[in-house]
Formats: sequence, C-alpha cells, structure tokens
Amino acid sequence: MSEIIPAKTPAKRRRYSPELKAKILKECLEPGTSVASVALQHGINANLIHKWRREAEGKRKLTEQKFVPVPLPTPGGTTNDVVFELPGIKVRWPLAQIDLAIPWLRSLQS
Repeated sequence: MSEIIPAKTPAKRRRYSPELKAKILKECLEPGTSVASVALQHGINANLIHKWRREAEGKRKLTEQKFVPVPLPTPGGTTNDVVFELPGIKVRWPLAQIDLAIPWLRSLQS
C-alpha cells in the first residue's frame, strides 16, 4: 500500500515595514554589534539585512548626486568674444573688455 502525503503549502513572504527596516539597520550601526546578532534577535536571515543595507546605500548615493554644469555653446554660434584675424595670428578678445583692445589695435597700425 502507498500513502498519500499532502503537499506543503509554500510559506508566504514576510513583509517588513520601512520603520522596522530602519530600526534594524540602526541597530547594526551600534559599536560592537554584528549583523548576525541583530538578525538572530529579530528572527530574520542576516543576508536580508545585508540586502537592506545595499538598498539603503544605493538610495543614499542617488540623493547625494550633485549637479555638474556643462558648458553649452551659445545659440546661433555667437559668443561673447570678438575674434581678430591678422596674418599669422588669431586673437579672441572678450566683448566685455573691448575698450582695452582699441589701444592694442591702434598700436598695430604704426
């Protein structure tokens, strides 16, 4: 005779609140505390705590990203510089200081 053994129902996943995760992660930061000991206290697997730590670190890195300015060309290809092209030389002069370029240009005439 054979015996029919009923199949085990799969265990449902436990869900942990963000508050509990934060509390557990904070406990792991205490000096002299190991992740394994905290996991044992709460009856969870230490690998799960390590996963939460990686996730928290990833979120922290995303929020810490800084804006990096990228210089863009001005519309229409114009710049705030004046370009003087002379035989064998090309000089780019800031438009804001064009008054200083006038004496230099006059000195070239003589």
